[in-house]
Parts: sequence; C-alpha cells; structure tokens
Amino acid sequence: VLGRIFSPYLGFRGGKGVAAGAGMLLALVPLPVGICAGVFFLLAFGTGIVSVGSLTAAAALPLVTWLLSQAEHPVHPAVQWLTVALALLVFWTHRSNIKRLLQGKENRFRRPWERRG
Repeated sequence: VLGRIFSPYLGFRGGKGVAAGAGMLLALVPLPVGICAGVFFLLAFGTGIVSVGSLTAAAALPLVTWLLSQAEHPVHPAVQWLTVALALLVFWTHRSNIKRLLQGKENRFRRPWERRG
C-alpha cells in the first residue's frame, strides 16, 4: 500500500491507497471488505463524488470488521488494528479532498442517469 502511495517510479507520488488496501484486505477479511465495497459504491454513485465513497468505506471498515468479529467471524487482533491503520492512512492521503469537500469544491462525476447540460 505504501509502495502505491509513495511510488519511487512516480517521484514518490502515487495514488491514495484505497484500491491497494482493499485488495490486500480482501484476502484477509473478505466479508467486511465486500460490505464496505457496497458502502463505497452506494455513496460514490449516490453523491457523484468518489472521495465521499472512499472516506466512508475506510471509516466503516474497522467498525464492520469489529462487529463481524463479535459475531461468528473472528478476526485476529493484528488484522483488526491493520484496518484502523489503513483507515487513518486513507484519511491522511485524502487531506486535499477533505478540504475541497468542506469548501464545497470537490469534483463530481456525471452519473449514467443524469442528463448533460
């Protein structure tokens, strides 16, 4: 994940780490990642703002993992803490997006059901 965010091939600039983190965690905790992927798509398509989906899914992941761990899907404590660390990392990499969201200037994408114009 850090290699994706701080890629030496891109001058130590890269992505925000959401997809890389989700891919890594998919192998460790597939059910919580699947639930949070649903949260991501619901909010990203609902608002037209990808960062809203990313931030909400990242915030939900530790909670969903913990809740499922309390049920019948035990999760190793190290993995639980990894979800917290990755959520914090996602919020850190989205600092500029959060600033634009608070200013009402975050970029939106046109959803398929919206008309042009």
